This record gives sequence, C-alpha cells and structure tokens, in this order.
Amino acid sequence: MTNFLKRLIVRIRRIGKSAGFGIQSPTDFWFVNNIINESLPYYAYAELDKTAQDWQTRKLGRLFLRMANWRQPLTMPDSKYNEWCKAGCRKTTFCNMPESIDMAVVDIEDRERTEQIVARCNDNSVVAVENICKNKTLWKDLCNSKEATITFDLYYCGILMFDKKRYKHNYTVNF
Repeated sequence: MTNFLKRLIVRIRRIGKSAGFGIQSPTDFWFVNNIINESLPYYAYAELDKTAQDWQTRKLGRLFLRMANWRQPLTMPDSKYNEWCKAGCRKTTFCNMPESIDMAVVDIEDRERTEQIVARCNDNSVVAVENICKNKTLWKDLCNSKEATITFDLYYCGILMFDKKRYKHNYTVNF
C-alpha cells in the first residue's frame, strides 16, 4: 500500500511532464513518446514479464528492451537486464567492460562502474542509470558533466545521451 501511494504521489507531482509536454526538440519529443512512454505491446513482453520479480523490474525491463530495439547496440556491459536488451537487439554481445559503449544499463550505487562507463561513451552512446532517486547528488553530477548533453530524469531511472552536436538539456519526464 505504501509503495502504491508513493508511486501515485510521484505521478501527480510530474503530471505536467506527461506525454512530452514542454519538450521543444522534435528528436527528444519523439524519444519520450515513442521509446520512453510507448504503450503498445512488443513481441517479447509476454515471455519476459514472467521473469520480472516486481512491477519496477518489469517496467524498466520493457523500457530497456525498447531502447535496445531503437539503438541496436553491438556491445553492452553486463547488467541484470541482459535478457531484456538481448530481446530488443539479438546481435548485441555482452561483456564486462567493452572498449566502446553503444548502450549501457548501470546502477547509480556502483559509482566506480558508472564513471568507467561514462568515460567510454561516444556521441552515439546511451546510458540508462538505475535508482537515481537513491543518490541525487551523483545524478546531478552526471547531468551537469560536460560529457552528457541530453538527460532524462524518469524518477526510477535516468537516461544519458552524449551527442556533442546537440545543446545541453535536462528533462524531467513522467514515466
């Protein structure tokens, strides 16, 4: 019951950030509506939902599947969402720490690994950071770093993009 109330309060506080309201960039608006807040069923949801331990793992797993389907990463560092990402892009290979990061899912509580992954990112990299509400100072540092240009705060996780051709912008999205 407490978890339900917390989720409800978070959604109410972010109601003005729903459906891409306030996002002026067409690319970022498309990303929010077609990747982050996509509600149509994907081909692998039914099978992978059975492996999810709770609602949050299922919700984030679905998001990471959609991101992998969109980005089509060749290499990714290992994470607990490997199955979900592999369902989104079958050609993805996982290893401990690849030379170049196409896409990554990392927990913010593992600060050293997070910083290693961000250091290996290029202009096409996308990094999803879990549990940003548990370490807001590190999340703010990542948002304000010179490497990350576009950031999305989804409360349960954050997304960093590193395209140097774009202006720096931080978005808060109701997810």
